[in-house]
Amino acid sequence: MEVFTNEQVWQPRRKFRDWVKDNVEQGIDGHGKEVSYVPYPKLKGYWTHDRIARILGSYDKDIDIGVIRHRFIRAVSVLTYVADGGRTWIEYLERFYRTDIDDHSLPLRSHDIGASSAHATMLRRAPAPFDEDSEGLQTWSHFSEHQWKFLPLLFEQNGTVMDRLHHLRALDPRHIIPITIEKELSQRSGRGARVLKVKPHKDSGLPPDPIVLKEYLHDKDRYTNEFMNERHTYTTIRNMRGTNISKYFLRYYGCFIQGNKCVILIEYANQGSLLDFFKGNWFLPRTKEEAKDLWEDLGLLIKGLAVLHNGGKHTSTIHQDIKPANIFVSKVGSNGNRFSFKFGDFGTCSVTPIAENGDTTGYDNGGTRMYSAPELCNIDSEVFMSERVSWQADIWSFGCVLLDCGVWMALHERGRVDFRNERVEEIRSLKQKSLSKAGYDGAFHDGEQVLSTIKRKTDEILSLDSPVAQLVGNMMEFVRQEMLRQDIVERLTAQQLQARFQDAINSPLNSSPRGVHRVPSQIDSQYSVSPRRTLTSIAHDSTISGFDNNIPLRSATWVPQPGVADDRVIPQELVQPQPITRNSTVSHREVPHPSASTLNQPRLSAPRQQSPIDLDINAVETPTAAMTTRDANYGKTIRDVLEWIPKHKARQAFMLGWLDQPLKQLRGRDQCFIYDNSKSMAPYWSEVKDTANALTYILKGVDPDGFETHMTNSGECLKQKDRKGLFNKFGYFDQHRPRPEFDACPMEAILSNILEGVIGKALAPISRFDRLRSREIRGVSIYVFTNGVWEAGQRRDGPNEEAGGVENAIRTAVGRLQAAMKWRPFLSIQFISFGDNPEGRRRMRWLDDGIKATTGGWDIVDTTHHTESVEKMIIGAIREGVDGQPPVTAPGI
Repeated sequence: MEVFTNEQVWQPRRKFRDWVKDNVEQGIDGHGKEVSYVPYPKLKGYWTHDRIARILGSYDKDIDIGVIRHRFIRAVSVLTYVADGGRTWIEYLERFYRTDIDDHSLPLRSHDIGASSAHATMLRRAPAPFDEDSEGLQTWSHFSEHQWKFLPLLFEQNGTVMDRLHHLRALDPRHIIPITIEKELSQRSGRGARVLKVKPHKDSGLPPDPIVLKEYLHDKDRYTNEFMNERHTYTTIRNMRGTNISKYFLRYYGCFIQGNKCVILIEYANQGSLLDFFKGNWFLPRTKEEAKDLWEDLGLLIKGLAVLHNGGKHTSTIHQDIKPANIFVSKVGSNGNRFSFKFGDFGTCSVTPIAENGDTTGYDNGGTRMYSAPELCNIDSEVFMSERVSWQADIWSFGCVLLDCGVWMALHERGRVDFRNERVEEIRSLKQKSLSKAGYDGAFHDGEQVLSTIKRKTDEILSLDSPVAQLVGNMMEFVRQEMLRQDIVERLTAQQLQARFQDAINSPLNSSPRGVHRVPSQIDSQYSVSPRRTLTSIAHDSTISGFDNNIPLRSATWVPQPGVADDRVIPQELVQPQPITRNSTVSHREVPHPSASTLNQPRLSAPRQQSPIDLDINAVETPTAAMTTRDANYGKTIRDVLEWIPKHKARQAFMLGWLDQPLKQLRGRDQCFIYDNSKSMAPYWSEVKDTANALTYILKGVDPDGFETHMTNSGECLKQKDRKGLFNKFGYFDQHRPRPEFDACPMEAILSNILEGVIGKALAPISRFDRLRSREIRGVSIYVFTNGVWEAGQRRDGPNEEAGGVENAIRTAVGRLQAAMKWRPFLSIQFISFGDNPEGRRRMRWLDDGIKATTGGWDIVDTTHHTESVEKMIIGAIREGVDGQPPVTAPGI
């Protein structure tokens, strides 16, 4: 073995020190100062086998050079750098080697690192390689001082992120962070974190692109909590089993505590926050295609919310502070005209276990009030508010952000600022000033309901003659109806919103270039009712003193409509239907005497001017009209009702007189609507929607506690007194339209469950109090909208099926009613058919005529095509005379 002289040994040490001076890079220590360090790859390249052999000298017979190059490069570097004229430092390297304290054990700390500062110097002891004698303490002192130069922080190793939070793993303030600060994005000014844009160095374990470094003050409890919330949330997101997590959330690179700072490192968005994107105003969609692309890019965040709320197997995360400043934007694509939007800033998040019933709530960590949901509104410090918050709050907040985006797309940043100011003005105009005082200026609600400013701004944008504005208005209307729902129970989950949001983007634009505005009633302007004149005075020219002079014309069967304010009470004896005579005076205009066919449908005509009411003047008193009133009424179809509804809403037409008797028969009965939304019903869905729209409109006042709505293949049962949210664009029917994934309709199971529920309710004992309030159920009417193409069931008494098993559910229901001593009309089941499927037609015919042979003669089922008589649809299963009427087909339907 070759023996090296002292000069041969010391010469490489001096060369190493000189090499270090030439190869250092500048990083940042825990105090924010620039300090020099040597990257590990450079050390690895420097320490060749020959150089290590020269350093070891005669020790190479005890120490394996290959092990040194693999595990002790940093230790060799520090010991070589601090070597002096004392004991040969190679002995200390041997101790490192013998005690297995390798590079992964660095940096070394003294044994009493946690000792109090008053006695730290006296009690401090050197770690194992230096603790044998007094000379070791001196060598340890040099080693401790210079080791940081060779130990820059390595963030990511073997696919894991940096996570140095716990006391023993916290970074020493002297630990060097291999980054270069490029820009300070936000300064710490009494609140929040200091945010820096930094450039990671090549061998830091981080990507070469800029990242964001956020510094929270460790000695501030509030900011420490925000830091821990962010860290918990990012860790939860990383633990989710998803390959596309980075599409929705800023990428997380790790975190550490160093001195009095809590530091987290996350992805840098090259366009800043969405708020910065708005203010930059550099990209504004000029075409419908650009606007559509932007909405689609934003829509991916809905999937992000779904992942956040439901991505964990055992936990759920609620953001609680969704706003433009916490959504981050990057340009993507070769043309730079597509964008990536990601959630970030999880300082107010709550990560909570999922309850056994699936419900999840977290502690309210107090997000920004402007975008907070109304259920979180806290305007009185003396009134206790629940400290829990649910995922529904995120849906509301993101809806508000989307409204901001829409206004910005159509009206630019100035318009968005005006939109905020208009919300501020509306909130400050409220009688109760507490909302504004509590810091809710600019919110999207008044503490309970959506501000009227939202609808006005949507209409303003829709009135603009621009494809971009039309798409924006369309999307804002979707957001207003589907995401800003006052009742959190009705608020849709992010999973439910995903497909509907995309459908809204792809749906046809509003055909009206000027928006939709309510047309005022023309009756009030053309047929002014004289002072102190009521509906009865119009009918037979009698004057009732003390009654309102502006009651619109309506029949005795008029029912208040949703959205039409009318809280005046008309005595019942004043609104009985009376024939209108020529002697009746209505603002000096003559009223024609009605024929028998129009006795319950009074119409007005004006000389030299066509009546705004839909009148068939030519049919009045026409002797050739051979049809009886009964026959004419029976011929009324869904088309007739749909043409009449807008006029009735605008108070330009009375309640249909021919419905008086049918509605009288139905009043007090439970009304239940079942819609087959299996995939086979897709071609007929618009007809289903129109038919349901017409029938629910005329039947909505019949059921005292509201009608039930069921979808066979999706959706929960709805129980409501009005029709709000059913038929408008993006409403209940659009949301539950037939889809390819909806298989054949399980009609037997659906009908069995519904019949069991409604009959059980109808047969339940009623209290004396409810009986006095007329709450006793007079019967049950069920309307089934279907094409008859449902799953085939098995008859209980044989192999041949009659109606796919539906007859089993009906026979069971009849048996219950017979046992309860109820009359046959108590239950009626009306099948309203669509399409022309041969098997469906056969099943309908058998249900109409054949099933009574299996129910002891009880004929409670009627089947009607949706183009036939409306009267037959609503009472055909109750009145045998109507059930036997021949079918009527409306031309053109």
